[in-house]
Amino acid sequence: MKKIARILSAFLISSMVLSTGTAFAATSKLSGTIKCSGSTALMPIVKAAAEDFMKANPKVSIEVAGGGSGTGIKNVQDGVVDIGNSDVFSDDKNLVDHQIALIPFLFIVNPDVTVSNLTKDQLIKIFSGKITNWKEVGGADKKITVIIRQASSGTRMTVQQLVMGSEQFTSSAIVQDSNGSLKTTVANTPGSIGFVDLAYVDSKVKALKYEGVECNLENVKNGKYTLVSIGHMYTKGQPSELVKAFLDYISSSTFQNRILPYYKFVPVASSAKNNISKIKLNTSSAKTANLKPSQARKSTKKK
Repeated sequence: MKKIARILSAFLISSMVLSTGTAFAATSKLSGTIKCSGSTALMPIVKAAAEDFMKANPKVSIEVAGGGSGTGIKNVQDGVVDIGNSDVFSDDKNLVDHQIALIPFLFIVNPDVTVSNLTKDQLIKIFSGKITNWKEVGGADKKITVIIRQASSGTRMTVQQLVMGSEQFTSSAIVQDSNGSLKTTVANTPGSIGFVDLAYVDSKVKALKYEGVECNLENVKNGKYTLVSIGHMYTKGQPSELVKAFLDYISSSTFQNRILPYYKFVPVASSAKNNISKIKLNTSSAKTANLKPSQARKSTKKK
């Protein structure tokens, strides 16, 4: 039954996307290739938009790669990609910022962890290595395994700036290169804890409350849940006609109000945006090597 439900949901979403995407195809015969890289937090919605936009525009090919927000910004700066996806702001005046969504982030643990809520202070001590056993925060006598993202990750920058502050992550943490791989590692590692955006949470991991507040779309909209950043799609200067059509589709009311919530994102026009802290790019992360979408582990191409 669950498999059937997923298939039906995917069909409905595809139908909604095609109904909007077709409008672009009808007004201009779009063709060409768009290359995107960067934030893995945004990948669920960017890949969904890319796949359905290509269905509506058969002569268009869109490649979507991860690598982290820092990598996406560097790639678009260097002309490696057309769009750099990011969870953080860039101060580069040569880049045009296309804001597309509000991204809720949260802490997850392996299902064997009995703790269901952690405070900011407890999280700082866990991720800095000052607390190493779950019994110190009301859980069972079990070792804590900390799992984090790489330095170029916008998810990591968000947690650093909103939670950790001046405290640094423990050097004993296990480092993963995407939200998906981090989620999988937490699911398979007893006593572990990590952080992802809400789109990646499923029954294989346990979501924690932050300061007693559950991470859900309603709590993001009403401002009760505060671990939220803005999703950006950066272009170097004004986008081409093809890239603009793709960005316009993602900004359309159909995608924003129907597709985003399905993937657990909040529309960028939500009033909650006014209360979101500006997450800044960690410039040291921009020194990482360019990631070419054609060589990326995860990509979306027209077949």
